[in-house]
Amino acid sequence: MITVKRRAGGLASAFLFLAACTSSEAQKAPDLKRPVDAPKTASTDKPSAAAAGRIRDVWYEFEFSGQKIGFIRSIDERTQVDGRLAYHLNRSSMLSVKRQAQTVEISSTIDSWFALDGTPIRFVHRRTEGAENRTVEGEREGNEFVVRMAVGKNSTEKRFPMTQDLRLSSSIEVLLADRLKVGAMMEGKVIDETHGDVVPFTSEVASVDKDGLFLVRQQVGPIRADVKLDADGTVVHVALPEMGVTQRRSTRAEAVKAAEAFDLFSAALFRMPRPLPDRGEIEELTLQLSSARGATVKVISDDRQTAKPKGKAARLTIRRQAPPKTARTRPLSDESRAPFLKGTDYEPLDDEALRATADRLTKGKTTVWDGARAINAFVYEHIENKSLARAYASAPEALASREGDCTEHAVLFSALAKIAGIPTRLVTGLVYVGGPNNVFGYHEWVEIWTGETWLAMDPTFGQDIADATHIKLYAGMSNPEGLRASGQVAAGAIGDLEIELVDYVDGSGRRRSL
Repeated sequence: MITVKRRAGGLASAFLFLAACTSSEAQKAPDLKRPVDAPKTASTDKPSAAAAGRIRDVWYEFEFSGQKIGFIRSIDERTQVDGRLAYHLNRSSMLSVKRQAQTVEISSTIDSWFALDGTPIRFVHRRTEGAENRTVEGEREGNEFVVRMAVGKNSTEKRFPMTQDLRLSSSIEVLLADRLKVGAMMEGKVIDETHGDVVPFTSEVASVDKDGLFLVRQQVGPIRADVKLDADGTVVHVALPEMGVTQRRSTRAEAVKAAEAFDLFSAALFRMPRPLPDRGEIEELTLQLSSARGATVKVISDDRQTAKPKGKAARLTIRRQAPPKTARTRPLSDESRAPFLKGTDYEPLDDEALRATADRLTKGKTTVWDGARAINAFVYEHIENKSLARAYASAPEALASREGDCTEHAVLFSALAKIAGIPTRLVTGLVYVGGPNNVFGYHEWVEIWTGETWLAMDPTFGQDIADATHIKLYAGMSNPEGLRASGQVAAGAIGDLEIELVDYVDGSGRRRSL
């Protein structure tokens, strides 16, 4: 995430999903010029709201790593849908982060309706991430709940069976507010309005503190939250301890008061006391990762990097990989890697422009390695505006705009490779980018399945073999599960992860201390 000629900005995409991780699914915010007192539905023939009384209207300040980055407004009310009493919730927020000279605003609203017993009826979620607009809508149709997601020009539909334990994620605290006593518990599955998928959840009233606030321990998918509610069931404070995120009740005046823009760029840099040699000279790098707060550090071990525990720290050795030994023909038919050939909302593999580009690039390139190298070279050159101004663009958007940071490079590469029959996954981690302060920065790159192993490639740097300074923290896809997990890993490391250089092996095979 530093600029020399190129930029490594993997944390940017991950961070965009943090606001959706609070226990009340506090979404990113509305345009303040539009009244939020009367949230709009997508069409007039959908749930009509004959107001039966507002229950709560609460403002919150949203903080990341101890610094305010925006606000949230939460409105709960009873209404009527098809003549029956129901809840209507509106969650809106505005976040602002600085990325070097660029400021990215993240705004979002969500309106959801559900029956008094918690049965989902409908929701509409809209958000703007820099230059990108996203919409997720869902509604009950018979015995199914149908979710439609629009990412750029791409639209997808998912159908989930209506089960007795299915809820909307935004509804959890409202439903729990009616049974606030120590030991009360809810569990089941929730529809994540932000990503449009279903994840498991548990929510339990653990204790009551000296101020009479109820502490609720909550788990939604991989995200753990500690939520405090007052006796009326109003959320007072939310903490995501593993991610450094907090949401605390405030007044409107204080919540909307502008704060100094959070410098995400600087926060995501890891400064080293001395420089590394040129990345091309490093065949193997050994370093130690530890936690500032004393937590146990867990790092991935695979064919490329080996992590060994050293107390609560991890000693990590990363090796430069070699090109594939066997020239495997594409498309690969390895059934175990089939999931990594599937499209996502951000990688629509039926997009005509993507397919035409992939076919042109790989014409005559019959092997996996030759095809991947052709795609890598194209993406490196095609995204000519190495900009931090975009948020998380889809592959068609990146192809058309020719603008973005490492996330756009990785997503575009992944989509083109999958179309060409090359299994691919996205990697979130750190990379050494040097500069005057000798820094590692957050980054995103790709891995391709060669038929023998996962091989790391970096389209942002134009590296067919990713150099040995790439520290892998997570690998997945641009689907809801992958986006949540990469965001959690990246956010949890800011302000906590510490890196100590140990030694490296140069091109002659000599080990040198650092």
